[in-house]
Amino acid sequence: MKTTDATELVPDHTLDDATYMESIPYYCDDCDTWHECWHGIQVEDGEIVNASCDTDGNWDYDGEGIAATPEACGVEWGKLHKEGERARRSYDQHCADTGADPMENYYVKYTTKTTHHVATTLQKHVAMPEHGPRITSMLVDGVEVDPLTTHKAIRDYYSVSQKAGHTVCGETDVEFWDSCDWNKDGTLVHTEAIDQETPRSDEDVAADIREIAERALKERK
Repeated sequence: MKTTDATELVPDHTLDDATYMESIPYYCDDCDTWHECWHGIQVEDGEIVNASCDTDGNWDYDGEGIAATPEACGVEWGKLHKEGERARRSYDQHCADTGADPMENYYVKYTTKTTHHVATTLQKHVAMPEHGPRITSMLVDGVEVDPLTTHKAIRDYYSVSQKAGHTVCGETDVEFWDSCDWNKDGTLVHTEAIDQETPRSDEDVAADIREIAERALKERK
């Protein structure tokens, strides 16, 4: 096997403080899923030390009494790199076969964002400020909707609820409402652009994961 000079792998370090780390995925039979752990080769007191970290963040160090020459470090680091590459290929293959990314290693959009343009007509009433102003009408993207059943993001934004038979806005801050430019008849049209996140279908997400995994497998060949 061709050896590598450790100083070539980490040119910004001296051999005394050089460390080589690999992130290695592995399948856990107990959890029935994949985990990611860290393995490393570092130098302490002139010897090569194997370091590993479990999923709970606990590190373990094991020295094998190998003198830390540049050639020896290069050999050990080369072995660890190959182990990491094999493990990552196995994980990529799992993702390509199943369409699932249990470690969330890939950048995949799980939701789509839609911006709704909302125009809400509010009406002052005698129960303010105990309750917010009444919502007399609401247009979402130019279409009139029921404030109680419209998109959740919009309901949450206005804290829509029903009080004494009226649909009201949950905002009760007196100073805020006093600062608004109300019409003489006690009405106010409040406009807002509100973003809504909608989950993508499982099929679409799986297709993206498979595409990324298959591309990764080709790049690793």
